[in-house]
Amino acid sequence: MPNTLPVVFASGNPIGTGLATSFAKPGGNGTGVSTVTAELTPKRLEILKQVAPRIRRIAYLENSSNLARARLLQEAKTAARALGVQLQPLDARNAHELDTALRAIERRSVDAVLVFG
Repeated sequence: MPNTLPVVFASGNPIGTGLATSFAKPGGNGTGVSTVTAELTPKRLEILKQVAPRIRRIAYLENSSNLARARLLQEAKTAARALGVQLQPLDARNAHELDTALRAIERRSVDAVLVFG
């Protein structure tokens, strides 16, 4: 007997994590929303640059265990080059690494911080 239990997800990458087969037709009995998409990364950087036009160095705080990480980082690097800013990636997968990353941000003399899941 097929499983008919409805599943609603909120995921940064439902396709990459296997929760859905596509955005148009998630498949099975699942549906939901995706809040972190690589396509929005350039827009986030553009807005940051509009809000603070003098920024030059941006700390990019990420979680390397995120399955969408590689694509998000690539989109961010491409957008940063186009905007003339330097991206400084920092990884934090847990509370200890977050503390280490935040201390590194203080030492690096960055102008802004962009955070991804």
